[in-house]
Amino acid sequence: MNEKPYITICGTTYQTAKTLDASLSSVVNVFNELGVPYEVVIIDNYSTDGTYEKLLEWSRKIPLRVYRYKCSRGLGRALCVRLARGKCIFMIDLDRIYNTNALTKLIKCHFIISEKFNIECAGFGNRDFLIKTNYRDLNRAEDVDLFARSIKNGALSLHIPLDEPLYREIRLSHTHIGFLLQTSVSELRYVANIANYLQRTMRNVLDFLTGGAYIGRGISTPNTSPKRSAQVRSI
Repeated sequence: MNEKPYITICGTTYQTAKTLDASLSSVVNVFNELGVPYEVVIIDNYSTDGTYEKLLEWSRKIPLRVYRYKCSRGLGRALCVRLARGKCIFMIDLDRIYNTNALTKLIKCHFIISEKFNIECAGFGNRDFLIKTNYRDLNRAEDVDLFARSIKNGALSLHIPLDEPLYREIRLSHTHIGFLLQTSVSELRYVANIANYLQRTMRNVLDFLTGGAYIGRGISTPNTSPKRSAQVRSI
């Protein structure tokens, strides 16, 4: 447990008590099986459904640190990066179940590419680079925004083809209507009344536009579908 981690698994969360155990297990089991030194850093946005307490239980079993901070998704991820001790950063969402085979392949490709081409941290975000670029204070499209600014600042983008999905999201439906319904229901976690809901919805729209601002400026953004490839930022 005292071994310095090579990779820091980072994530932000709010009200994910029902999915947290399965999500974390799907990730840390792979790292344990491969023997990769890791730590987990989670920013909890003051959950009230037992998420924080469950994370404290996990911290007694694995090298996990959990912090409570009221923030946007992007700012939470930025804090994770700054608190990380690992050389590389691997971002997760605690409402996703990660595929063992796909994640194993992604991790192995990371080490193969690093050794063969001497590219530092190929496969995962380099912590030092991310601290300089880092996520912005956005609720939406914070990953697209970071990706675009990373490419602009000299990062190398690679695609690793996967035979299976990297993850599956726990949602009501994979149809467009189901996705919109799930998104609307998910947003209710953050609001106390209709005024708060409308205010947050407007913030999300503005953040999405801000995060996607680099689209159309000659910078291609990653395919966010998890089905057949994983986006890799090599710094």
